[in-house]
Formats: sequence, C-alpha cells, structure tokens
Amino acid sequence: MRKGYVLIGVLVISLLLSLGAITSMSVLRKETRTTENILGGEKALEVARSGVEVAITKYKKEKTCGWTLEGNESEGSYIVKTESFEKGCKITSIGTYKDSKRVVKVIVEKGGSNYKPFVAKGDLSIGRVIQMPHASKW
Repeated sequence: MRKGYVLIGVLVISLLLSLGAITSMSVLRKETRTTENILGGEKALEVARSGVEVAITKYKKEKTCGWTLEGNESEGSYIVKTESFEKGCKITSIGTYKDSKRVVKVIVEKGGSNYKPFVAKGDLSIGRVIQMPHASKW
C-alpha cells in the first residue's frame, strides 16, 4: 500500500516540476520577444536620426526643400521627406530595422535649427549639481 502512495507522490511532484518548466519557458520566450522589439525600435530610431542628419546637411548646402531621399545604414534604411514652410523646412525621417519603424520629425528654421538630441526632449538646463558624500569627485 505504501509503495502506491510513494509512486503517486513521485508522479505528482514530476507533474508539478514539468508544469513549472513549461511555464518558465513560456515566460522566457515572451521576455526574449519583448527585448528584441525594444532593441529593434532603438536601432530603427538611430537609423531615422541618421536620415535627419543627412537631410539637415543637404538642406544647409542647397537651401531648398520639397525633396525625398532614401538611404541605407549598416543596420537599416531610412526614407526622408521634406516640405517647405514660411520659416524653413520640415523634415520627416522614417527609420526601419527588421520589423521595427520609428519616425523622427524636425523643423529647421532659416536662421538656424531647433533640432535637439532625442535624449534631451526639449530645452536642457542643469540647475544645481549636488555631490553625494561618498561619490568620487569629477
């Protein structure tokens, strides 16, 4: 009789361990896909920003808008469209990397550019810099 209980116990434990392994694999696959999507989006953004830089350089040389250009980076491609407006040029760059696409829009004014790095997201100002007690000095 005891041998029967031991066998049932071993089977239940084996079943629980198998279910745990299957669940872990499913979570791991989802996390891997999410990471790939995030990395793909970052690469597509880099490619779109490269297209903007190329377009700004071309606009500074030619001083005209209304053109479209395409280009390839080592890891993706971009399509840049420009349109004129009263103060300068509107630039829209679409970067593509694998299945990911990102769009960067920039306005370049005739007297200069309000293009700021994507990280800054607007005006960057630094107020006070506080040194933490245990931090190394700059």
